[in-house]
Amino acid sequence: MHVRTQDEPDPQVSILELQGDPLYYVMAFLDTRSLCNAMQVCKGWRVAGHDDNLWRRIAERTWPQSTLRLSPFYHTYQDMVRNSNAYSAWPVRDLASMGSCSTYKYNLPNHFYQCRLFAMQYDTFLKKIRLTFDARGETDLRPARTSHIALVKDKAEHDYNPGGQMQPDNSDLVVDFSVRRQSSNLFVDTPGHYQGVFVLHLACGFGASLTDFLLQNAYDVDTSLVFCYANRVVQSPIEDFEADYRCVELFKIPAGRSFKDALLQSCTTFELPQEPEHRLRVQTGSNSRALWHSVPDKLHERSEWWK
Repeated sequence: MHVRTQDEPDPQVSILELQGDPLYYVMAFLDTRSLCNAMQVCKGWRVAGHDDNLWRRIAERTWPQSTLRLSPFYHTYQDMVRNSNAYSAWPVRDLASMGSCSTYKYNLPNHFYQCRLFAMQYDTFLKKIRLTFDARGETDLRPARTSHIALVKDKAEHDYNPGGQMQPDNSDLVVDFSVRRQSSNLFVDTPGHYQGVFVLHLACGFGASLTDFLLQNAYDVDTSLVFCYANRVVQSPIEDFEADYRCVELFKIPAGRSFKDALLQSCTTFELPQEPEHRLRVQTGSNSRALWHSVPDKLHERSEWWK
């Protein structure tokens, strides 16, 4: 066995001496922050870090292939990653799989009203929440524009599960977003059937300080973003009324977390802008019935429900 003498050079290579393929191989495993830090080590690493194949691999690990579109917004994958692909990859929370429904509390087997929520998509570029919905019922179903979304403080007695009846009161309110004052796009607007998207503008209609509070600041108590069809989420202190539709929790903001962090954490995938809306619009016939499989059998026999 050969033993290295004192005069022989150390065969080990410093990591700073890595070049070419070995350096690229190591950098290919780095995330965005680590790669940016590595590019500040020396000139050679800065040059290597600008290889767009490295940034393409980061993009492929971060977002679905369908959202990786350079044109017309980006010249390189590095541009895409540094911009968080905000133009093409919007976070999505799948509400349909959670059975999120704002249901009329006094339904009967042959007299039924319900608003089903399908997806919540966050427009990271313009700071909007897009909520796709399908509301069906008798011909006197109230218009979708009378719905509300609100931030409310959580309390133990609030119950957003099926069968729960508790509605938040005025002392729980943080911010109320009236759908009427926001905007909506209806794909279907007929008596007994409203389908479309509610658009919640988080950065419009508020001052900069309130927008920062909503999105960036940590909340001091557990808070939830809640939806209620055709009713206020929060009971008014000056009007004696009780909401006749159940509230639905869209996502929870734990104490110590910000609205934006909790929102992004609640989303499970990324999709192209308005892709959930396109998916809802093409649901017709048997596909539409499948989405409403849980309604009473008598409703499946009524052809006017599936027009």
